Amino acid sequence: MPTTTMAAATYRVVGREVEVRSLWAGDSRVHVLEPHHGLVALSRDHTEEQDALAQLRRDPPMTNMLNASGDFFVDSAHQRLPLPCVLVCATDGFFGYVDTPHMFELLLLESLEQATNEEEFAAGLERRVRSYTGDDATLAAVSLGFDTFDAMRFAFRSRLHALYTELAPPHEGAAEEELRRWQEEAWLRYRPTYASRMPREREETSGRSTTWSATT
Repeated sequence: MPTTTMAAATYRVVGREVEVRSLWAGDSRVHVLEPHHGLVALSRDHTEEQDALAQLRRDPPMTNMLNASGDFFVDSAHQRLPLPCVLVCATDGFFGYVDTPHMFELLLLESLEQATNEEEFAAGLERRVRSYTGDDATLAAVSLGFDTFDAMRFAFRSRLHALYTELAPPHEGAAEEELRRWQEEAWLRYRPTYASRMPREREETSGRSTTWSATT
């Protein structure tokens, strides 16, 4: 039976905030990318393993996906977020084949830094993800609260520098044990912010659409 995952978001700008409704099923994800906090998850995967680093290492089975039988549910979460920011919906082809969870954010910010407009940004992302992914990769993003593309690129420059300096990988040719230790230490530092707006875990119910909401 054909199955697929989904991640989507609707939004409404209210003053200096944006009201976001995230919708998802499976392991596609909704994120917000903020200049001072970086990438933050707005959805929680429907998988047997919830830890993002463990997911990269084990590729756990999913517990819910869209399918033709209707035996699935779509999760929902409502949040208010400060502007400016970028909303990002992506399948695991973008974030499921990197060394650590923060490397997906690094991919986004490096591609942004090297682009001069939206078309170059999209082309850079495509070129980079083709170099490493092992699956179909789809991403949609919308920037909110930035006057120009250059303003958005400049706003994330300090964040990109912080990733380079604070979560830099070990030297080329490092032993496997050293690489594994770096993965765990980087995730330990990155996880508190990345998961700070992640919806709480709940018992899954098959066969109907169920939602929950939280405001932050």
